[in-house]
Amino acid sequence: MQILYLRLRIPYIDRVGIVHDITLILAKRETNISAMEVEEGTVFLECQNVIGDHRIEIIKELSGISGVQEIVEIPFMPSKGRAEQLDAILNSVHDGILVVNQGSIITQCNPAAIRMLKLSAQQVQGQPLGPTLFKNLLIQETLQTGCQHNNREVFIASDLGYCVVNTIPLRSNCGDVVGVIAVIRDTRDVRNLMRSMTTSLPMTFADIPYVSPVMEEVLGQARRYATSDSTILINGETGTGKELFARALHSASARANAAFVPINCAAIPDTLLESELFGYTEGAFTGAVKGGKPGLFELANGGTLFLDEVGDVSAHLQVKLLRVLQEKRVRRVGSTKEVAIDVRIIAATNRNLEDMVADKTFREDLFYRLNVIPLVIPPLRERFEDIRLLSEHFFETFCRQITAFG
Repeated sequence: MQILYLRLRIPYIDRVGIVHDITLILAKRETNISAMEVEEGTVFLECQNVIGDHRIEIIKELSGISGVQEIVEIPFMPSKGRAEQLDAILNSVHDGILVVNQGSIITQCNPAAIRMLKLSAQQVQGQPLGPTLFKNLLIQETLQTGCQHNNREVFIASDLGYCVVNTIPLRSNCGDVVGVIAVIRDTRDVRNLMRSMTTSLPMTFADIPYVSPVMEEVLGQARRYATSDSTILINGETGTGKELFARALHSASARANAAFVPINCAAIPDTLLESELFGYTEGAFTGAVKGGKPGLFELANGGTLFLDEVGDVSAHLQVKLLRVLQEKRVRRVGSTKEVAIDVRIIAATNRNLEDMVADKTFREDLFYRLNVIPLVIPPLRERFEDIRLLSEHFFETFCRQITAFG
């Protein structure tokens, strides 16, 4: 049987006893009040099974109460409207939002949080949050200390790996912490935002000037290699444009819309290069940033990592680099957690890695992992035809710069 509701909005002139008068009329008519909400100057009523003439009579009698200004039928109670608005907001937000009370019971959880945390329907509303997530998302700490955490990077055991968490304590009128709101952001979204704000204009093969047949052949090879997802080793003398080719390879690949992250392995001391490549956790070493820091492998996830001067990598880091290439997983310095990565590697060197392998200064297994597709950039002395073209190109570039500052 369908339950019929009578929902009313009753604006009134404030006086003592007006709510009592309303409830008294409904009690005399044996009408059950299923919900009542009182706001300043307005009473909202919801009554069940009020039909026909009985409905009209109730409205007429309530209208006669002193101070009542009007009686208006409404489709739903204000609390329901607010709840629907809140649900619409939570469902439209891309970040995960999780609300937990002091008993670790989930009171609110939007679809983004369910997806990120891999929660099932049985684990959501009204259910306790698992102890691991309760701790790792810093909810337990916020409940215990009342401290708010902002943009803290934490590890969760799902495909997400690391995520960025903000926690906000909910307090009672007495100031006691009675719950926590956790806002969870996928680090991939953070990387995409950072890339959209900092990435320069992409470099393409059309931006590489040449007229020589030898460069035409090299660019033809590079265009074919760009469509593959295999690792490329660019070999060439200093100044031949290895990074220029690496950027063009990335722009012509299926990863063009993702990050291109370059690093010069020869420019960074060995002790710092490890933390730059692999990242580190909080407290991993003296001076480590609070909350830790993602490495370049993680920042390049989904895109391309360009390892310039890879021949200068130390033996210690060669082992770690080989493991990442083999396992497709990276572990931050000071951490026991591994994060799955999907990164295309483009390496470059001006050294002869084959000679270094023979001298045992470069690992043979790493060399073959990097040298899947070799690309050799010829020096300018082997392509005299390009000298004049490049001279004119740089002359025009410098003239524009001088004029701009002029």
